[in-house]
Amino acid sequence: MSEKIAFIFPGQGSQFVGMGRDLKDQFPVVKEIFEQVDEICQRPISKLCFEGPMAELTMTENLQPAITAVNLACLAVLNESGINPTVSAGHSLGEYSAIVSAGVLNGYDALKVTAKRGELMHREALANPGGMVAVLGMDIDSVHEIVVEA
Repeated sequence: MSEKIAFIFPGQGSQFVGMGRDLKDQFPVVKEIFEQVDEICQRPISKLCFEGPMAELTMTENLQPAITAVNLACLAVLNESGINPTVSAGHSLGEYSAIVSAGVLNGYDALKVTAKRGELMHREALANPGGMVAVLGMDIDSVHEIVVEA
């Protein structure tokens, strides 16, 4: 039986200052990915990944291309090491990295798309303030009552 490998890419919320720096220092292909994201965004996304500050990194228009760049960096290192997935999946923003992993989209285009996605989501969040919550352990009727009341 052959070994099957799945890659699962994280989305927004998985960020931390310093992400990707160790890979950039060890693998030339990763340096290229970070140069691409800086070029596409026309601002130093790589510096935000490596040095922060966290508040600026976490801004949606920065975070989405940053997470994608780190995901693509991890993918490139694994692929260069001969590790390739049987299947790929991504959570929310991570779906773009999964699509690259599956060979449907190239990394440069994924960075362009996620940079635009981040800009548009940031713009809409400013125009339409709101929030998101997780509901755990509550029956659907109680949730419905809260939604109706809100």
